[in-house]
Amino acid sequence: MVVLAQDNILNKKISISFTNTALNEVLKEFTAQTNTHFTYGNNIDLSQKVNYTFSDLSFKEALNKLLDPIQIKWELIGNQIALAPGKKLSFKISGMIKDSADKSAVEFATVYLKGEKFNASSDYNGHFNLDHIPPGNYILVVSAFGYKLSEQSIEVTDQPLSVFFEVSQQAISLSETIVTADKIIEKVSVSEMELKHVQIESIKGISNDPMKSLTALPGVLSKVDLYGSSDIHVRGGESNENLFLIDNIKLPLPFHFSGQSVFNPEMLEKAEVLTGGYAANYGNAMSSVFNLTTKNGNAERWSTNVDLNTSNPSYLIQGPLKKNKLAVIVGLRSILSVLSETEKKADLTSKFTYTLNYNTKINLTTLNVNDYSDTSFQKILPKANSLSKINAQNFQIQSVIADKSYSKTSFLHSGWRLNINPEKYGFRNINYNSYTLREDLTFYPRPTIKLKTGIESSVEDERSDITEFYKTTDILITDTSSLIYNRKVNTINILSSAYLIYDASVFKRIKFNAGLRLDHNQLANTFDLSPRVTLGYDLTSSTILSASWGIFKQSPTTFQILQNKHLLSNHSEHTIVSIKQKLTPIISARIEGYYKKYTRLVIFDTNFAYSNKGYGDAKGIEFFVMKESGRVNGWASYSIAKSDKKRSLQDKVYPYYFDQRQSLNIVLSASMKEKNRRWFLPFLYTFDFRYATGEPYTPVTGIDSLAGKYEFITGNINSVRNPDYNTLNIKLQWHDRAIGKRKRHMMQFYLNFWNIYGHSNLAERNYKIDPTTGSLTVANVYRKFFDLSIGLKFYFNYYPDGKK
Repeated sequence: MVVLAQDNILNKKISISFTNTALNEVLKEFTAQTNTHFTYGNNIDLSQKVNYTFSDLSFKEALNKLLDPIQIKWELIGNQIALAPGKKLSFKISGMIKDSADKSAVEFATVYLKGEKFNASSDYNGHFNLDHIPPGNYILVVSAFGYKLSEQSIEVTDQPLSVFFEVSQQAISLSETIVTADKIIEKVSVSEMELKHVQIESIKGISNDPMKSLTALPGVLSKVDLYGSSDIHVRGGESNENLFLIDNIKLPLPFHFSGQSVFNPEMLEKAEVLTGGYAANYGNAMSSVFNLTTKNGNAERWSTNVDLNTSNPSYLIQGPLKKNKLAVIVGLRSILSVLSETEKKADLTSKFTYTLNYNTKINLTTLNVNDYSDTSFQKILPKANSLSKINAQNFQIQSVIADKSYSKTSFLHSGWRLNINPEKYGFRNINYNSYTLREDLTFYPRPTIKLKTGIESSVEDERSDITEFYKTTDILITDTSSLIYNRKVNTINILSSAYLIYDASVFKRIKFNAGLRLDHNQLANTFDLSPRVTLGYDLTSSTILSASWGIFKQSPTTFQILQNKHLLSNHSEHTIVSIKQKLTPIISARIEGYYKKYTRLVIFDTNFAYSNKGYGDAKGIEFFVMKESGRVNGWASYSIAKSDKKRSLQDKVYPYYFDQRQSLNIVLSASMKEKNRRWFLPFLYTFDFRYATGEPYTPVTGIDSLAGKYEFITGNINSVRNPDYNTLNIKLQWHDRAIGKRKRHMMQFYLNFWNIYGHSNLAERNYKIDPTTGSLTVANVYRKFFDLSIGLKFYFNYYPDGKK
């Protein structure tokens, strides 16, 4: 009888019509028509909106049509229906994209569902797959460079869906061309990594420094201290072999005295890092390119961020000076000193963006940095009075000059003033200015073929007076009198360059990038030709095998050329093999091996005579896996490397002083679901773990006494290794998603823990001779064991229309 009664209830005919109505209201109507009550727990979202219209349908069919799409299962018990979360139904959307003219496959097209988070890219066959799509009605969009945007309405029901697109070519637009033409990462690049703003923000650390994120990438090594390190080494290269760019502005030394970079993470849209094999549009750097791109200001409304914390407060304001035409964004970051009130540091970055018309955009980026440090009161640090100022600008015009051509004209200035007057260890007075005109022209004969060419001319004006001191423990000799020298420069030099790049898919599975670069140094009267080529082969739709070879040269410094006008440019040769696997649309993995051969390195001997007698090599293998998005995202990298060089004051090849044989970096961010999270639990957890084996050093083995003068006796160069380095940094973040009467603002509270388990990482080793006894003492100096930063961040006018 119970079964019969239940059948009667489920077979009862009902009619209902609701539009954008809360589920709770629909269930009430069901109860009114069937006299059946619903039971459920707090894991059922009764506020979700549904659209529901039918007539003369059985109650059972009505329940299935209502609850199946929103993943709720039901069971009739007596005259009650129990609701519970059901298994999420999802299906695959697959398809093919072809050129409407010649029917060729369209590769690298972006396919997405409008208003949803699902997206994918087409492979070399034009195929794409969107996985785990819930049932429903969607608009499927195909966006491909050089083609018209294409949309198609689809319905995902109870089975996989297959669709077909034919897209038509069109004239290139400015917005999409800026994305494709200005990237330094080409389609077939090797040794490349790109971090978005969210990823940079996640591990900027107590120092509020984006370089903290970038030094966690494979092949990038640094003495990562609490406030950062300006001593960055890429794949066995010297720290001066890296090219640092912000909106195309070259910065010779983009760091504060404390080691923090001058880049404000609040201002950055993305950061591209190439640790080898980069294309010919960038040169005069033998190891890497760090290309940082600033955001454009919001052209529709004003908003402000205020980040108040115990170490590095920052402020940002952006908005339209003329709505949808002229926008500005300004970021100020001040650095609170832990040493004294006499240490003051700040950087100010701004960007003005003017949209002249549909085809032309004008940008003005400025960077101003001020550092002042007085350590005369310190007992530990060398006593010094130091001042550093950086001012840099880029006035840039980006324009589509024809249906298939894009031009970027840049007028750049980079200035640096440095005055360090210590009690000992030598002084540094530098006044450097560089004035540059650069033109980059990109032409697309077809959407799959890119020709790029450019020229650059820089006038470098250097006025410097420097006294340098070399520690005896870095070299083999013990005559310290020959290790101090003064260098003066008062010279103008002109550096010019030109490049040409061809980038294309030459066959169905083969991608090809070839480039040639010519650099001229007027003072040295040298011409450097640098060919570079990268080849990629699609093993499968998700696996690509790449190989790259190229010559990378770097001019001697102005002082070195003045000492020896016959010097040639430093020379390195990169050979790289890489295999990349797309595990899912948001998870990728890479294994890469590299070999760098150094020749003609500029070094000096004990008489400070400069020559091209330096040489060496660096080799290694790297493993890298990244999850780009999702509630849990991040990356992990592991490197095995070896680097040997003959450097200044050395008689042969020795292990490079920053030769860390193994390194491991793990960066993870995990966000919690808001629905069931208790208010006192963090919304976001970020973990940043670093490990590296110790770098080599030259030991002091004893004391030598000559005519009453004590000197160190050193062992073999770089024959002993320091202890391993490791640290774990954690960030916990709470936030209120919307605050204020109109729900337009947001507030965040966060804690940053540096070196949370207090591991002792060696900073340096100091040797001291007692003049009375002649005994030797060694004092190890360690980096800060543990630190905590507390912050409160406000976003004003964050939500345009208020958060509902």
